[in-house]
Amino acid sequence: MDSLVNINITEPITELVKVVSNGIGILYEPRRIRKKAEAEAKALEITERSKTNAEIERRERLSESDIRIQNRLMVQERRRQKNIDDVVGIAAYQLKDEKEVPKDKVSIDWATRFFNTVQDISEDEMKLIWGKLLAGEVKSPGSYSLRAIELLKNLTSEEALLFTEASKFALRRAHEIIIIQSDNINNDFGLTFDNILTLTDAGLLKPIIDTAIDLAPLNGAEEVIFTYGNYAVKAIVKAEGQIATYIYTTAGSQLFKLIDTPEVNLDYLKKVLKSISNNNVRFHVYKITKWNSENDFDIDEKDVLDMS
Repeated sequence: MDSLVNINITEPITELVKVVSNGIGILYEPRRIRKKAEAEAKALEITERSKTNAEIERRERLSESDIRIQNRLMVQERRRQKNIDDVVGIAAYQLKDEKEVPKDKVSIDWATRFFNTVQDISEDEMKLIWGKLLAGEVKSPGSYSLRAIELLKNLTSEEALLFTEASKFALRRAHEIIIIQSDNINNDFGLTFDNILTLTDAGLLKPIIDTAIDLAPLNGAEEVIFTYGNYAVKAIVKAEGQIATYIYTTAGSQLFKLIDTPEVNLDYLKKVLKSISNNNVRFHVYKITKWNSENDFDIDEKDVLDMS
Protein backbone atom coordinates (compact mmCIF):
# COMPACT_ATOMS: atom_id res chain seq x y z
CA MET A 1 0.00 0.00 0.00
CA ASP A 2 1.11 3.60 -0.69
CA SER A 3 1.81 5.85 2.29
CA LEU A 4 2.27 9.52 2.99
CA VAL A 5 5.95 8.97 3.79
CA ASN A 6 7.04 9.32 0.15
CA ILE A 7 4.44 11.90 -0.90
CA ASN A 8 5.32 15.60 -1.15
CA ILE A 9 3.25 17.62 1.32
CA THR A 10 1.24 19.83 -1.04
CA GLU A 11 -1.91 21.82 -0.25
CA PRO A 12 -4.23 18.96 -1.28
CA ILE A 13 -2.26 16.52 0.91
CA THR A 14 -2.51 18.94 3.83
CA GLU A 15 -6.25 19.14 3.23
CA LEU A 16 -6.40 15.34 3.18
CA VAL A 17 -4.70 15.22 6.60
CA LYS A 18 -7.30 17.67 7.93
CA VAL A 19 -10.12 15.50 6.62
CA VAL A 20 -8.59 12.40 8.23
CA SER A 21 -8.11 14.25 11.52
CA ASN A 22 -11.74 15.40 11.48
CA GLY A 23 -12.88 11.88 10.69
CA ILE A 24 -10.94 10.05 13.40
CA GLY A 25 -11.24 12.76 16.04
CA ILE A 26 -7.51 13.29 16.67
CA LEU A 27 -4.64 14.90 14.78
CA TYR A 28 -3.42 12.54 12.05
CA GLU A 29 0.35 13.00 11.74
CA PRO A 30 2.18 11.25 8.90
CA ARG A 31 5.80 10.48 9.80
CA ARG A 32 7.08 12.87 7.15
CA ILE A 33 5.22 15.78 8.70
CA ARG A 34 6.49 15.15 12.24
CA LYS A 35 9.94 16.54 13.05
CA LYS A 36 11.14 15.33 16.43
CA ALA A 37 14.42 16.50 17.92
CA GLU A 38 16.83 13.79 19.05
CA ALA A 39 16.59 14.93 22.66
CA GLU A 40 12.81 14.79 22.49
CA ALA A 41 12.98 11.32 21.00
CA LYS A 42 15.36 10.20 23.78
CA ALA A 43 13.03 11.58 26.43
CA LEU A 44 10.16 9.77 24.80
CA GLU A 45 12.15 6.54 24.85
CA ILE A 46 12.79 6.89 28.58
CA THR A 47 9.15 7.71 29.21
CA GLU A 48 8.01 4.71 27.20
CA ARG A 49 10.41 2.45 29.11
CA SER A 50 8.90 3.66 32.37
CA LYS A 51 5.44 3.06 30.97
CA THR A 52 6.45 -0.45 29.98
CA ASN A 53 7.67 -1.26 33.48
CA ALA A 54 4.47 0.14 34.94
CA GLU A 55 2.47 -1.87 32.43
CA ILE A 56 4.23 -5.07 33.48
CA GLU A 57 3.39 -4.41 37.12
CA ARG A 58 -0.19 -3.56 36.26
CA ARG A 59 -0.66 -6.68 34.16
CA GLU A 60 0.54 -8.83 37.04
CA ARG A 61 -2.47 -7.59 38.96
CA LEU A 62 -4.91 -8.29 36.12
CA SER A 63 -6.81 -11.50 35.66
CA GLU A 64 -6.07 -13.75 32.72
CA SER A 65 -9.46 -12.82 31.26
CA ASP A 66 -8.68 -9.10 31.48
CA ILE A 67 -5.40 -9.63 29.65
CA ARG A 68 -7.12 -11.54 26.85
CA ILE A 69 -9.64 -8.73 26.48
CA GLN A 70 -6.88 -6.13 26.28
CA ASN A 71 -4.91 -8.19 23.77
CA ARG A 72 -7.97 -8.68 21.59
CA LEU A 73 -8.81 -4.99 21.60
CA MET A 74 -5.20 -4.09 20.82
CA VAL A 75 -5.10 -6.47 17.84
CA GLN A 76 -8.42 -5.14 16.58
CA GLU A 77 -7.37 -1.49 16.84
CA ARG A 78 -3.99 -2.15 15.22
CA ARG A 79 -5.78 -3.78 12.30
CA ARG A 80 -8.20 -0.86 12.07
CA GLN A 81 -5.35 1.64 12.13
CA LYS A 82 -3.62 -0.22 9.30
CA ASN A 83 -6.83 -0.18 7.27
CA ILE A 84 -7.12 3.59 7.74
CA ASP A 85 -3.44 4.16 6.91
CA ASP A 86 -3.70 2.05 3.75
CA VAL A 87 -6.77 3.92 2.48
CA VAL A 88 -5.25 7.32 3.30
CA GLY A 89 -2.07 6.30 1.48
CA ILE A 90 -4.07 5.40 -1.63
CA ALA A 91 -5.93 8.72 -1.46
CA ALA A 92 -2.64 10.59 -1.09
CA TYR A 93 -1.26 8.88 -4.18
CA GLN A 94 -4.39 9.90 -6.11
CA LEU A 95 -3.88 13.51 -4.98
CA LYS A 96 -0.10 13.75 -5.45
CA ASP A 97 -0.32 15.67 -8.74
CA GLU A 98 -3.10 18.02 -7.62
CA LYS A 99 -2.05 21.63 -7.03
CA GLU A 100 -5.09 23.28 -5.44
CA VAL A 101 -8.01 22.48 -3.18
CA PRO A 102 -11.57 23.79 -3.56
CA LYS A 103 -13.03 26.49 -1.31
CA ASP A 104 -15.71 24.08 -0.10
CA LYS A 105 -14.52 21.71 2.60
CA VAL A 106 -15.40 18.10 3.32
CA SER A 107 -18.12 17.83 5.95
CA ILE A 108 -16.98 16.62 9.39
CA ASP A 109 -20.06 14.38 9.53
CA TRP A 110 -19.07 12.90 6.16
CA ALA A 111 -15.47 12.34 7.31
CA THR A 112 -16.63 10.72 10.55
CA ARG A 113 -18.97 8.35 8.72
CA PHE A 114 -16.26 7.55 6.18
CA PHE A 115 -13.57 6.57 8.70
CA ASN A 116 -15.99 4.75 10.98
CA THR A 117 -16.68 2.58 7.96
CA VAL A 118 -13.25 2.31 6.37
CA GLN A 119 -11.53 1.17 9.58
CA ASP A 120 -13.11 -2.25 9.06
CA ILE A 121 -12.27 -2.60 5.34
CA SER A 122 -9.47 -5.16 5.04
CA GLU A 123 -9.56 -6.40 1.41
CA ASP A 124 -6.99 -4.68 -0.80
CA GLU A 125 -9.38 -4.42 -3.76
CA MET A 126 -11.95 -2.62 -1.65
CA LYS A 127 -9.33 -0.37 -0.04
CA LEU A 128 -8.40 0.85 -3.53
CA ILE A 129 -12.01 1.88 -4.17
CA TRP A 130 -12.31 3.60 -0.79
CA GLY A 131 -9.03 5.43 -1.32
CA LYS A 132 -10.19 6.76 -4.68
CA LEU A 133 -13.48 7.82 -3.13
CA LEU A 134 -11.69 9.74 -0.37
CA ALA A 135 -9.45 11.50 -2.89
CA GLY A 136 -12.46 12.38 -5.04
CA GLU A 137 -14.27 13.92 -2.07
CA VAL A 138 -11.21 16.00 -1.13
CA LYS A 139 -10.93 17.27 -4.72
CA SER A 140 -14.66 17.99 -4.99
CA PRO A 141 -16.59 17.96 -1.68
CA GLY A 142 -20.13 16.66 -2.09
CA SER A 143 -19.23 14.25 -4.90
CA TYR A 144 -20.07 11.20 -2.81
CA SER A 145 -23.15 11.13 -0.61
CA LEU A 146 -23.54 9.36 2.72
CA ARG A 147 -25.84 6.99 0.85
CA ALA A 148 -22.98 6.12 -1.52
CA ILE A 149 -20.76 5.39 1.51
CA GLU A 150 -23.43 3.12 2.97
CA LEU A 151 -23.92 1.35 -0.37
CA LEU A 152 -20.20 0.77 -0.82
CA LYS A 153 -19.91 -0.41 2.79
CA ASN A 154 -22.36 -3.23 2.09
CA LEU A 155 -20.88 -4.13 -1.30
CA THR A 156 -18.95 -7.40 -1.49
CA SER A 157 -15.75 -7.63 -3.51
CA GLU A 158 -17.60 -9.90 -5.96
CA GLU A 159 -20.34 -7.29 -6.44
CA ALA A 160 -17.72 -4.58 -6.85
CA LEU A 161 -16.01 -6.64 -9.56
CA LEU A 162 -19.35 -7.21 -11.30
CA PHE A 163 -20.05 -3.48 -11.11
CA THR A 164 -16.70 -2.78 -12.79
CA GLU A 165 -17.41 -5.38 -15.48
CA ALA A 166 -20.86 -3.88 -16.10
CA SER A 167 -19.21 -0.53 -16.83
CA LYS A 168 -18.21 -1.97 -20.20
CA PHE A 169 -21.89 -1.73 -21.15
CA ALA A 170 -22.70 1.68 -19.65
CA LEU A 171 -23.52 4.84 -21.59
CA ARG A 172 -23.71 8.23 -19.91
CA ARG A 173 -26.04 11.11 -20.75
CA ALA A 174 -25.12 14.15 -18.64
CA HIS A 175 -25.43 12.83 -15.08
CA GLU A 176 -27.54 9.81 -16.03
CA ILE A 177 -25.88 6.43 -16.64
CA ILE A 178 -27.68 3.63 -18.45
CA ILE A 179 -27.25 0.14 -19.86
CA ILE A 180 -29.37 -0.51 -22.95
CA GLN A 181 -31.90 -3.24 -22.24
CA SER A 182 -31.00 -5.65 -25.03
CA ASP A 183 -30.74 -8.83 -23.01
CA ASN A 184 -29.78 -11.21 -25.83
CA ILE A 185 -26.85 -9.04 -26.87
CA ASN A 186 -25.86 -8.24 -23.29
CA ASN A 187 -25.92 -11.94 -22.46
CA ASP A 188 -23.74 -12.75 -25.48
CA PHE A 189 -21.12 -10.34 -24.11
CA GLY A 190 -21.25 -11.70 -20.56
CA LEU A 191 -23.81 -9.48 -18.83
CA THR A 192 -26.63 -11.81 -17.87
CA PHE A 193 -30.03 -10.89 -16.48
CA ASP A 194 -28.96 -12.48 -13.20
CA ASN A 195 -26.06 -10.01 -13.15
CA ILE A 196 -28.55 -7.17 -13.62
CA LEU A 197 -30.64 -8.48 -10.71
CA THR A 198 -27.52 -8.69 -8.51
CA LEU A 199 -26.60 -5.07 -9.28
CA THR A 200 -30.21 -4.03 -8.64
CA ASP A 201 -30.36 -5.85 -5.31
CA ALA A 202 -27.06 -4.19 -4.34
CA GLY A 203 -28.63 -0.76 -4.92
CA LEU A 204 -26.45 0.11 -7.91
CA LEU A 205 -29.26 -0.06 -10.49
CA LYS A 206 -32.82 1.20 -10.14
CA PRO A 207 -35.63 -1.38 -9.85
CA ILE A 208 -36.56 -2.75 -13.28
CA ILE A 209 -39.88 -0.86 -13.55
CA ASP A 210 -40.47 1.93 -16.05
CA THR A 211 -36.77 2.47 -16.66
CA ALA A 212 -37.08 3.52 -20.28
CA ILE A 213 -35.59 6.88 -21.26
CA ASP A 214 -37.30 9.31 -23.62
CA LEU A 215 -35.80 10.50 -26.88
CA ALA A 216 -37.99 13.42 -27.94
CA PRO A 217 -37.51 15.41 -31.18
CA LEU A 218 -37.07 19.18 -31.19
CA ASN A 219 -37.67 21.30 -34.31
CA GLY A 220 -37.74 18.22 -36.51
CA ALA A 221 -34.47 16.66 -35.34
CA GLU A 222 -32.74 16.49 -31.98
CA GLU A 223 -29.24 15.34 -31.27
CA VAL A 224 -28.99 13.45 -28.01
CA ILE A 225 -25.42 12.87 -26.92
CA PHE A 226 -24.21 9.91 -24.89
CA THR A 227 -20.66 8.98 -23.99
CA TYR A 228 -19.20 5.48 -23.97
CA GLY A 229 -15.73 5.52 -22.47
CA ASN A 230 -13.77 7.84 -24.79
CA TYR A 231 -16.42 7.70 -27.53
CA ALA A 232 -19.35 10.02 -28.16
CA VAL A 233 -22.63 8.48 -29.32
CA LYS A 234 -24.87 10.96 -31.15
CA ALA A 235 -28.52 9.94 -31.51
CA ILE A 236 -30.35 11.70 -34.35
CA VAL A 237 -34.02 11.63 -33.34
CA LYS A 238 -36.76 12.26 -35.92
CA ALA A 239 -39.80 11.21 -33.88
CA GLU A 240 -40.59 10.76 -30.22
CA GLY A 241 -39.56 7.39 -28.87
CA GLN A 242 -38.12 5.50 -25.94
CA ILE A 243 -35.16 3.24 -25.28
CA ALA A 244 -35.59 0.44 -22.76
CA THR A 245 -32.72 0.68 -20.30
CA TYR A 246 -31.33 -0.27 -16.93
CA ILE A 247 -30.60 2.95 -15.05
CA TYR A 248 -27.94 3.49 -12.40
CA THR A 249 -29.12 4.84 -9.05
CA THR A 250 -27.75 8.19 -7.86
CA ALA A 251 -25.32 6.41 -5.54
CA GLY A 252 -24.43 3.95 -8.31
CA SER A 253 -23.68 6.86 -10.65
CA GLN A 254 -21.42 8.41 -8.02
CA LEU A 255 -19.49 5.16 -7.58
CA PHE A 256 -19.23 4.82 -11.36
CA LYS A 257 -16.84 7.79 -11.29
CA LEU A 258 -14.36 5.67 -9.32
CA ILE A 259 -13.73 3.47 -12.36
CA ASP A 260 -10.68 4.71 -14.28
CA THR A 261 -11.73 5.25 -17.91
CA PRO A 262 -14.11 2.27 -18.17
CA GLU A 263 -13.06 -0.42 -20.61
CA VAL A 264 -15.20 -0.43 -23.74
CA ASN A 265 -16.14 -2.98 -26.38
CA LEU A 266 -16.84 -1.39 -29.75
CA ASP A 267 -18.19 -4.62 -31.17
CA TYR A 268 -20.78 -4.62 -28.41
CA LEU A 269 -21.59 -0.95 -29.00
CA LYS A 270 -22.18 -1.53 -32.73
CA LYS A 271 -24.49 -4.45 -32.13
CA VAL A 272 -26.52 -2.89 -29.34
CA LEU A 273 -27.01 0.40 -31.21
CA LYS A 274 -28.00 -1.46 -34.35
CA SER A 275 -30.61 -3.38 -32.34
CA ILE A 276 -32.39 -0.15 -31.32
CA SER A 277 -31.90 1.84 -34.53
CA ASN A 278 -34.99 2.44 -36.65
CA ASN A 279 -36.54 5.02 -38.97
CA ASN A 280 -37.01 7.42 -36.05
CA VAL A 281 -33.58 7.22 -34.47
CA ARG A 282 -30.13 6.57 -35.85
CA PHE A 283 -26.72 6.77 -34.26
CA HIS A 284 -23.28 8.13 -35.11
CA VAL A 285 -20.22 7.31 -33.01
CA TYR A 286 -17.14 9.54 -32.78
CA LYS A 287 -13.82 9.32 -30.99
CA ILE A 288 -13.50 11.94 -28.24
CA THR A 289 -10.33 13.91 -28.92
CA LYS A 290 -10.28 16.00 -25.74
CA TRP A 291 -12.13 16.17 -22.43
CA ASN A 292 -12.74 19.76 -21.27
CA SER A 293 -14.77 18.72 -18.22
CA GLU A 294 -16.85 15.78 -17.04
CA ASN A 295 -19.68 16.59 -19.46
CA ASP A 296 -17.89 18.65 -22.10
CA PHE A 297 -15.59 17.29 -24.78
CA ASP A 298 -14.36 17.72 -28.33
CA ILE A 299 -14.87 15.27 -31.19
CA ASP A 300 -13.58 14.96 -34.72
CA GLU A 301 -16.67 15.05 -36.96
CA LYS A 302 -14.66 13.35 -39.70
CA ASP A 303 -13.66 10.46 -37.47
CA VAL A 304 -16.93 8.50 -37.55
CA LEU A 305 -16.98 4.89 -36.41
CA ASP A 306 -18.13 2.45 -39.09
CA MET A 307 -21.40 1.03 -37.73
CA SER A 308 -21.93 -1.52 -40.50
